[in-house]
Amino acid sequence: MIRILLLRERAADFETERATAQLAGLLGPEFAVVAKTLGEGGSYRNLPSTVLDLCWRHKPAVDVVHAWGPAALAAAVLIQTGRIIYSPPYRITARQIHWLNAIFARQAIDVVCSTATQHRLLVEHGLPVERCHLIRPGVDFGELQRRPGREEIRKRLKIEPSRFVVLPVGDAVQGTAHRIATWAAAILNVLDPSYAIAVWQRGPLVHLAEQFMRRLQPESLVKVPSALSYEELLAAADVAIVSAEAPVPTLPIATTMAGGPPIVACATDTVCELLEDHHNALMIAKPHGRRLAERIMQLREDSRLRWKLADTARTEAYEFYSQSRYLEQWRQCYGRK
Repeated sequence: MIRILLLRERAADFETERATAQLAGLLGPEFAVVAKTLGEGGSYRNLPSTVLDLCWRHKPAVDVVHAWGPAALAAAVLIQTGRIIYSPPYRITARQIHWLNAIFARQAIDVVCSTATQHRLLVEHGLPVERCHLIRPGVDFGELQRRPGREEIRKRLKIEPSRFVVLPVGDAVQGTAHRIATWAAAILNVLDPSYAIAVWQRGPLVHLAEQFMRRLQPESLVKVPSALSYEELLAAADVAIVSAEAPVPTLPIATTMAGGPPIVACATDTVCELLEDHHNALMIAKPHGRRLAERIMQLREDSRLRWKLADTARTEAYEFYSQSRYLEQWRQCYGRK
C-alpha cells in the first residue's frame, strides 16, 4: 500500500478543490491518502505548525508527500520525508520558478503540471524534463448527470424563462477577467433587456465583476450563491464566456465543455489547449467586451451553430478530460520509484 499525504492551502480555487477531493477519495484500496490543509480554518494555521505536527505524526508513515502550491511545497521540503510531488499553481511567477530551480539543486522532486503551457514554461526555464510531467484535470461526469434540470435550477435562482443567461466560466480568480464578461453582458442588455449574467459567488475577485456590473446594468445581474455547484449552474446558462487574459485553471473550462452550453472565448495559450474557433467554441483574439458581445449575438441567432459547438465540446471533454483517465495517470505517478 502506498501512503500519501496531500497538502494544500485551505483557500483553494475550484480546480484544486475538485482535484484533491478526487485523489483523496477515489484512488482505490492500494492507496492510503491523508489530506491536510494549510491556513486559517484549515488543518494547520501556518507553516511552522504544519512542519512541527507533520514531523511528529506523519513523518514515519508517509511514502509520498503531494504538495499543491508554494506554501505546501515549503512544508514538504522542510519535513524531509518520502518522495515529493509538486502540483504548481496555474499562474507560475518568475520567483516561483527560481525557487523551484533552487530546490532541484538540492533534491529531486517531481513536478506535475495541469497544462502543456505550464509544462513548457518550466522546462524552458531550466527544470529537468524527466522530472516534469503533465496530467490534465478530470471532469466528474457523474456530478453533471446527477444535477437537477434547467427549469428547476432557473426557478431556484429566480431566472425568468425568457432570459438569455450569460455565464462567466468558473470561479473569479486572477487571470479569468470576469469583468470583461460583465462588460459584454452589459452591452447586450442595453441592446436587448432579456440578456442577463449569472455570477457565481466564488473566487477572491468576484466582487470586482459584481461592482462593475452594478455600475453598468444592475438589473441584469444574477448573483449565484457559492452553495450551488458549478455543474448545477451550467444547467441554467445559455452561453458561457471564457474571458481569460492570462493563464487560468482549465478544469472549469473542461467542465463547461462537458456541461452543455456553447462557449465564447478569448484566445490565450492555455485556453487554446481546449478550444478552437468554429470547432468547439467561438473565439476572439484578445479580451474585449464588444467583440465578445458580437459573438454571443451570433450564437443566439444561430441555433444550429449553438448545437454544433456544444456537441463537439461535450464529445471532446468526454474523450480527453475523463475522471477515470485522470485517476489512472495519478496512480501511475504515485507508483513510480
